Amino acid sequence: MILEELCVSNFCLFRGRQVIDLRPGGRGGLMRPIVLFGGMNGGGKTTLFDAIQLALYGTRARCSKRAGRSYDDFLRASINSSVPPGIGAGVSLTFRLAVNGEPHSYEVRRDWRVHDGRIKEDLYVAQDGVVDTALTRQWSQLVEELVPIEISQLFFFDGEKIRSLLRTQRAAKPLGRRSARCWVWTSSSASSPTLLSSKRDSPNTRENRGRRTKSGTWNRPGIPPATT
Repeated sequence: MILEELCVSNFCLFRGRQVIDLRPGGRGGLMRPIVLFGGMNGGGKTTLFDAIQLALYGTRARCSKRAGRSYDDFLRASINSSVPPGIGAGVSLTFRLAVNGEPHSYEVRRDWRVHDGRIKEDLYVAQDGVVDTALTRQWSQLVEELVPIEISQLFFFDGEKIRSLLRTQRAAKPLGRRSARCWVWTSSSASSPTLLSSKRDSPNTRENRGRRTKSGTWNRPGIPPATT
């Protein structure tokens, strides 16, 4: 899973449509697969991480500005203050994933607005530019196979958050629970990684682990199994 683009529309302090290129760059023939955001306090760095969390996890997103609010209240407060609530806001995340050795582009988009005093949210998941209803319907389960929310802070973090994570023992539990669940990256070419999954074993599935891992099966609608 390679993140390519984040788009925010009227989200928090970002007014209008703002597009952030997340594609890994290179210099002097060397790839530099780390994207860093720099800026003054209050400049919107953490807001970008919140946008990624929100796009992926929706109601379960662990956003810095949620602070105990209900999901609807958080979405309402996340609409830029200069924009009418009826116009609303949105976030979308585009990423690349190789399936059966073929690279595909996926987009997860959430839009919301206030209608008749209530929050109306829409979720769309598209594969190669076409909205897939099966992926959309089961996205909350599918995203757990890509980036489990319990360890998502190890993938998307700011300096303060990672310091806090390293200093607390609370991080040990989710990491321990996920220790038997990992993603294995192989590559048929330098630009086309293939994803295989190795799930945590239960007593009745342990004997099938080798077969499942070798075949690279990912039994989820809309995305075919990966292969070695």
